[in-house]
Amino acid sequence: MKLKLPHISMNLISSDAFLEIFQSMSEGLVMVDEEGIIVVSNPVAEQIFGYQSGELTGMKMEMLLPEQLRKGHTHLRTGFNANPSPRRMGTGRDLKALKKDGKEFPV
Repeated sequence: MKLKLPHISMNLISSDAFLEIFQSMSEGLVMVDEEGIIVVSNPVAEQIFGYQSGELTGMKMEMLLPEQLRKGHTHLRTGFNANPSPRRMGTGRDLKALKKDGKEFPV
């Protein structure tokens, strides 16, 4: 299966090389578009969240968050899209995520 990465410009490496690196990372990675739709995830992220290969693609990113955090995260994502800059996710906060089976876990 060949993954396509919409809206991603590859100037330094081919998209095939990028995907190979992305898929083999030891950290769980999820990439989303401006609307928060997951466009690609790697096997480690799928395992962490309890999903099968390809199941995360097309989901709203906020579905990986506990219900009480979803609305606030949508606001944070909108703010980031308005002023994107490199920064660590969740600095100064205890972040929680939600597995497919509904269990919360720290991230």
